Amino acid sequence: MVSARLVPTGDSAISSHSDGERFALTRGLVDADSGLMRSLRLVTYPARYSQLMYDAFHKQLQVPVDPLGRRASIEAVYSSNPRSKELAARATIVKRAAASSP
Repeated sequence: MVSARLVPTGDSAISSHSDGERFALTRGLVDADSGLMRSLRLVTYPARYSQLMYDAFHKQLQVPVDPLGRRASIEAVYSSNPRSKELAARATIVKRAAASSP
């Protein structure tokens, strides 16, 4: 799940988007046990996916902040889709990333 609210105000560059433009998103992998950042990558997405992400971010920013409601929404999604395959089946776009070697 990606949330526009996790980016500090002023650190985001999602104020505008043009057709065919690709999003660049910084993604971090955090070790759940230690809380340490294990990986940080800049990822670009295809234009169609970028447009969907842009639209989703702007929808999120239109809704007032409600931490308890947000948590309940997330828990409802995971309780009705306990397996990754079920979540993927509901996804708007499903694309496997190509395996790469370091």
